[in-house]
Amino acid sequence: DLITERGYVAQRSRVQAIMDPSKTASDAVQRNAKCCWMCENWFEHKIFFNPQKAGLGDEVGSIHAFYSIDGFVRPTKLTRQEHGRSSSLKHRSTTRATTRATRGASISQKRHASRSTHNNRAVSYMGCRMLPPTLAPLEVVFVVDGMVHVCRDMPRKHLHTPKTLPPCSSVQGLLHAKEIRQVNLVSVGSNNTTLGAASALVVLEDPAQRGLISVVPRRSWGGDLDLKKAEWCFETSLFKDYVRDEEAMIENCFDVDWRSGRLPQMLKTEDTRTEIYEYLKPLYLQVLLAFRVEGFSTLRSADDVAGINLLDFRNLMLRYGGEGRHKLMDGYHCKSSDCDCVFVAANVVDRNRRQDFTVMPHKALSRFQFLEAVVRMAFRRYLNLHGPPREASGAVHRQAVTTFMNNSLLGLDCLTLRQELHADLFTESSAQIVSQYSEILRSIFEHYRDLSKRPGVKRSKHLHWSAWQTLMQDAHIVDEKFGHRDIGTSFALAKELQADEANSTRHMELSWSEFLVALAAVVKLKTRLDIDIDEVEFAELLDEFFVEHMEDAYASLSTASHKRVHEHAATLEFLETVFSQADVKNKGLVSLRTLSQYFKHPEIKNDMARCKLTNSEIALLVKMLGESIANRGFDVLAGDNITLQEVCATMVQLKDALKGTERAIAYIEKSFDEFDDDGSGTLDIDEFQALISEPAMIRRLQSVGMGGDELEKIFDILDEDGIGSVSMDQVAEGFMCLRDTGFAAKRGVKLLYRHYCASGAASQGELNKEDLLATFAVPAMAEQLLAIRLKIPDWGTMFEELDVDGSGDLSWEEIGDG
Repeated sequence: DLITERGYVAQRSRVQAIMDPSKTASDAVQRNAKCCWMCENWFEHKIFFNPQKAGLGDEVGSIHAFYSIDGFVRPTKLTRQEHGRSSSLKHRSTTRATTRATRGASISQKRHASRSTHNNRAVSYMGCRMLPPTLAPLEVVFVVDGMVHVCRDMPRKHLHTPKTLPPCSSVQGLLHAKEIRQVNLVSVGSNNTTLGAASALVVLEDPAQRGLISVVPRRSWGGDLDLKKAEWCFETSLFKDYVRDEEAMIENCFDVDWRSGRLPQMLKTEDTRTEIYEYLKPLYLQVLLAFRVEGFSTLRSADDVAGINLLDFRNLMLRYGGEGRHKLMDGYHCKSSDCDCVFVAANVVDRNRRQDFTVMPHKALSRFQFLEAVVRMAFRRYLNLHGPPREASGAVHRQAVTTFMNNSLLGLDCLTLRQELHADLFTESSAQIVSQYSEILRSIFEHYRDLSKRPGVKRSKHLHWSAWQTLMQDAHIVDEKFGHRDIGTSFALAKELQADEANSTRHMELSWSEFLVALAAVVKLKTRLDIDIDEVEFAELLDEFFVEHMEDAYASLSTASHKRVHEHAATLEFLETVFSQADVKNKGLVSLRTLSQYFKHPEIKNDMARCKLTNSEIALLVKMLGESIANRGFDVLAGDNITLQEVCATMVQLKDALKGTERAIAYIEKSFDEFDDDGSGTLDIDEFQALISEPAMIRRLQSVGMGGDELEKIFDILDEDGIGSVSMDQVAEGFMCLRDTGFAAKRGVKLLYRHYCASGAASQGELNKEDLLATFAVPAMAEQLLAIRLKIPDWGTMFEELDVDGSGDLSWEEIGDG
């Protein structure tokens, strides 16, 4: 009976008594305590294969499954099963019951148990194998008639380092080794590690033969046992969470940028769109890296996102394409002014799509706009060589882009550097060095991550771009071999690919694994020009770098608080307080109308005074937020919502524009009523002249670098509507406008619009190229633009670049946006 069996085993097994797992024991000890010491809870695992789900027909010869547990050596044969519909349902029910009993089949295998039907019959292939329980999924591949396959409705994994399926004479068609680049993943009984009972029992089948058997415990690992060292693998290393450059992600990035930009509208025929799409898609990693490296290497503001401004775009094209005969900028087919026009046209976002992009660089190209600019540059330089551009075929358009890419090699150097970085870093020796310093590096990462909290943004688990800049300075890494551009380049080289950069700031942050790659990129850039270190292993260079820079940076964490206060911390804390009060529903969103009303509360006014905020600055803040909402294509009066991040970022922009003029504005605000003789709340031209002519006012204005010429412009700037008077808020806005480098462009657009209306062009609705030249390419227009320090554009080239729809006409909206 059962009691006798237990007694026999207890006397003769010489196995340690089953321990009672304590609450303090580790998971591994508790699992071992419950595990049968002979079978170790191995169980029967059933695996299913559906030929149709793998893209095959129902009629196949042989199917074998190979598991990673034995290095894909032992085949498990799968047998064909056919059932009627009712039988198939019964089989699924049985399969689920068996799965619950063994707890060994994964969720994906349950789904996989669904059958294909053929002639009203259910067809499936099933195999069985004894497998141990494990907390990690096993890799499996299927060999169907000698060809390696993976199942589409099971979890799949792409192997960065291909594995080998050895030859197997018992499997048809598997006489030679085959390369495995993709595998399925199966969970084979992770719950079985906890199934064993504390009174685990082995029962011998023949009690009469028990005396002939001596049951001994298994031999422990040790002694002279020769164990082979496991081969280093990226998937199990310290870098395992880093997502490398996979083809699927590159294609996804290209598809997102293609749809986001205006290339599908700019390319007129389906043939042309197909040709350009198919040519650029495989090369997009080059283009993407060229944008990313240039965007970060020239980024200075901690509050902006990476992009390429006009000057940097021109320099980038000159650096890759060159200048002179047979170069990109040959002075005939393509000039530097053409490059500027291309930038302007690519930087335009259609008004009805502005709300689709929430994260865009300030006065710079985003990634999808850079793609459009590259294609435009190729057409501008090389399409003219093959006849009229609008009559060119898709093949001719493709040839223009091909010539541009072949001649410029755009981004190829960045791609090569990134590939070399990955090849040097993702090795066993480099991983050992990084692991050795991992605790120090983790402390540094977490410290600067927490240090980089930005106003209006929740604390992130990633390290922001601004904190990376700070770390490079604190660790004394910048020297003659590693400049400020290299700070951005190292950041860009380490970043994983992200499909949509126009609606998330994730590309402005480093994860822990990206942080490790970024540090390695610093080492790569610092040593890339040293001839003497060609024979030195990259791991040794990492070790030297960590000792020289990271250990010092780590030591400084404990000797200094490193508490950096934002330049406008008090102002931003005030805004957070007001925003939280206005956000009654705690959704993180407040309408602009509600926020502006809260600024008028008496207690808020007192807080404004303590933060040295004036009414004029708050009025300007609300106006700038309203313009931002309008630019997104929303109606301000409709109460469109804004976030705290938007409010804080706009205030920082406002404060930067007014920097140095605060005392002058405060003095004007104090003296405004004194010079408002008629008490209207506004100043006419005479009253305004009297105000700025006062000796005390002149001294204050001159102290912030504002001379008489600029002061005379303020009234004209503010009174563009011709009312003849200005308010105090408008005066403050005038100071900001004179300091804002982008305001001249805004004023220029207004100037163009007045000229557009005065010339009678508005009555025509749209202008063709001749009409546009007759309206704007005139001496009077040129004089007015030069008077406000604006460059006179090449109107002919501008027309061609802005005419995206190819209609041959431009509306004022197209002209104004450009």
